[in-house]
Amino acid sequence: MRKNNFYSGVISILIGISLILISLIYSWSQTAILWGIAGVLFGYGINVVSRYVSFKHKSKKPGYLDEVKRQKIAQTDERNKLILYKSGYITYYTLLFIQIIIILVVSLLMIFSIVDVNPKILIALVLYTLFMCICNKLIFTNTKKRY
Repeated sequence: MRKNNFYSGVISILIGISLILISLIYSWSQTAILWGIAGVLFGYGINVVSRYVSFKHKSKKPGYLDEVKRQKIAQTDERNKLILYKSGYITYYTLLFIQIIIILVVSLLMIFSIVDVNPKILIALVLYTLFMCICNKLIFTNTKKRY
């Protein structure tokens, strides 16, 4: 872990805290956006700083270099790569199935007027699903050409 990552984590924590303070001091209709951005930056910064601290703490232990070697071997292991690809495949299709079910439920709610749903939400869900399918096809063909 490089020190640049630590510095970017500290900077994002400071920006997140400053955005929280700004949203507490000033209130207008768009304060929720500031809260969201502040939370993301603050969480990212805490994550990066904690990884840096844990990395520095672990690197002083005896046998750390052996553990790093074992991790590098495990990353290049063929079986682990196969499991990784298979889990990505299963995850992608599971999420795609869930998304299609959500689209069907929202459209049924609109058709039977159970809940007043904005049609733009349904259009956005359908476009997002199409985008996922197109990206999957492009990534698959690109990866197939490489390997």
